[in-house]
Amino acid sequence: MVYDTEQEQIEAIKNWWSRWGNAVIGGVLIFVVGYFGVFFYNDQQAKKYAAASDLYQQVLRVVADKTTLTTDEQARFDALFADLSDQHAKSTYTTYTAMLQARFQADAENYSTARETLVWALEQNTDDALDRVITLRIARLQVAEGELDAALATLDSMSAEGQQMAFDELRGDIYQAKGDADAARNAYQSAWTIAQQQGLTAPLLQAKAERFGLL
Repeated sequence: MVYDTEQEQIEAIKNWWSRWGNAVIGGVLIFVVGYFGVFFYNDQQAKKYAAASDLYQQVLRVVADKTTLTTDEQARFDALFADLSDQHAKSTYTTYTAMLQARFQADAENYSTARETLVWALEQNTDDALDRVITLRIARLQVAEGELDAALATLDSMSAEGQQMAFDELRGDIYQAKGDADAARNAYQSAWTIAQQQGLTAPLLQAKAERFGLL
């Protein structure tokens, strides 16, 4: 539209602003709030990630390559794990720390406590690949406790994708312990076939396969 005078143009702008000004301001505010909201969220997530990483690095310094911890080291480890689980329960760093905690508990033959730690980690974890590793470790602890049927049920509760050989080998161990030679042979056969297909070196599995006449 062409205006005859500057005054008409000013009046038109005033009328347009009177009609649409609030909507424009609202749209700008929504954009600004949304932009800075996303920025703030990402910033907070980055800070949480950094904090969890720092706690995990402290865990690694306590643990190093140790197979056992002194009383003071265990107390420090427990405190760090408590901080991670309280503040960063869903972090992968916390999952790794829980798995370390369970390892030390299992080494001390506290199998039930170790299993509880791993079950907690499984409930918090959001990584499918780690879910399978944790599930496998829970089943091994159940075997150590003599809960063979429970261990089989645990293995059956999770897709073994990426861990099929380990799942089948443990199934073979369980069936052998239960005295079911045919089921053990089938499980070892499956595990050994996967090992061969993937070019994996598995001396212990090979010994089991040889014992059952699979080689």
